[in-house]
Amino acid sequence: MYLYHATEREYALSIKKNGFRVKRNKEHWLGHGVYFYADWRMAEWWATARPEKFGGKIVDPCIIRAYIEESELNIINLSVYLEYYQFLSRYAEFERGAIEYLKGDKPVGLKEYQCAYMEYYARVRQADAMVAGFLPKNQPYLPSRGLLDTIKRISAEIPFIEEQICVCPQAVNKITIMGVE
Repeated sequence: MYLYHATEREYALSIKKNGFRVKRNKEHWLGHGVYFYADWRMAEWWATARPEKFGGKIVDPCIIRAYIEESELNIINLSVYLEYYQFLSRYAEFERGAIEYLKGDKPVGLKEYQCAYMEYYARVRQADAMVAGFLPKNQPYLPSRGLLDTIKRISAEIPFIEEQICVCPQAVNKITIMGVE
């Protein structure tokens, strides 16, 4: 599976030399790990138009093209119905044990709680990576020149779903860096 990670060129060169490092963030939507897009164009968009809430614009954008061998990893794909059903089914179990699992590090907001659940679920399922799609309210990367009305009509029925992959901390060493673009 090819993966695309947008970052500053200086960081990309360091990653190419030393590999990825996982920075913990209590608001990562798929839990802790290194985040990738499945589509190069989405990584390109992220590199050039990253929102302020994620640290603002990347000054010297670069995209790391990486590869992971799917057959060697336990990948949980939440776009697959059965995986998603299992994901939802475990939630009640998590809620019952959330206080014990969080060990006093009680999340403050919804995003932190979601991150904690993703961490819990990845641990229970022994996941090496989590894949999920999401439909943001605003998709500024979609073309608008002359297509805005068409997009508004059709996207309600056939939306573009962004897909991200979070490679969990224990599997980061299984990422092969193919190039820095």
